[in-house]
Amino acid sequence: METNDKNKIAEYVIFPKYIASDFKSGKLTPNEWKLYAWLRLNMTPYGITTTGVSLIQDDIFKNVSKNYIEKLLLSLRRKRYLYF
Repeated sequence: METNDKNKIAEYVIFPKYIASDFKSGKLTPNEWKLYAWLRLNMTPYGITTTGVSLIQDDIFKNVSKNYIEKLLLSLRRKRYLYF
């Protein structure tokens, strides 16, 4: 991993392999996987991200209701993929 500035470390995201297995086995729905991946890609190295339902709707789920996004977040929390 190289960057233009030799003093900076390139950014990367650690993405656990079990997420793909859970998606393939049906434990995660396609929209849950999409939301989880988006949140994961926007996290700090400490696993923290700050967002809101409106921002998620603007970024990745333009044609669904805020209520549906909240249900996805609660489902990911119930399945212990997210902690908030």
